[in-house]
Amino acid sequence: MAWLYVDYIMHMQRCSDSTSIAFKKSQDISQYLSFCSPDVAIITVTVVSARELSPCASPIGEQRTLRGLADPIVQLSVENMHPDNPVGEQLQRTSVVLTTLNPSWKPPERFQFILQDASTENILLNVISQAGTQCTQLGSAVLTSVNISEDTQTIAVPLVTVDSEESGEIVVSTSRMSLEAAKIRACYDCL
Repeated sequence: MAWLYVDYIMHMQRCSDSTSIAFKKSQDISQYLSFCSPDVAIITVTVVSARELSPCASPIGEQRTLRGLADPIVQLSVENMHPDNPVGEQLQRTSVVLTTLNPSWKPPERFQFILQDASTENILLNVISQAGTQCTQLGSAVLTSVNISEDTQTIAVPLVTVDSEESGEIVVSTSRMSLEAAKIRACYDCL
C-alpha cells in the first residue's frame, strides 16, 4: 500500500513540473485516497529571514569569530516522525548566508513536508553556522503542526540554544494542506 502513496507523491512532483498527464479517471484519485490516513498533511515552510542570532560560541573560523559573525543555514526536519511514513527521513536545508547574524534568504526558500500523522509530528528548525566540516548550533525552534493553518501565515518564531537561552528569532511563512486537497489540486494543475 505504501508504494501507491509514494507513487502518488512522485506523480504530484511531475505535475508540478508540468511534464505529466493528469489522472485519467476519478478512480485513480479515489484509489490513492483509500490508502491514506485522514491525518496525512502537506506542510509548506518558507524561510524568510532570521534576526539577532547569537554569535558563534566556538571558533569556526578565526576571522568570523573575532568579528562575532556566522554563516547561517537553516536545517528543517520532521520531529516525532511516524514510523510508517513511507517518505522516510525528510531533512532539508537552506542555502548559506555568509558573515551575518541577521540573514535574509532572497528569494525566500520554500520547503514541503509530508506528515503521516499531523497530530503528533512537528517541523524542527535548526539554525547552524557551518565552515568546512565544523558546525555550531545557533538556535532551534519547533513548529507545531497542529497550529499550522491552511491559510499562509508569516510568523516570527523565537530560537533557543542548547542551554535554553534565547538566541534571536526566525521568520517563516507556513501553510497546511490535507492530502485530499493536494490530490484534487494536482489534478486541476495538470490539466
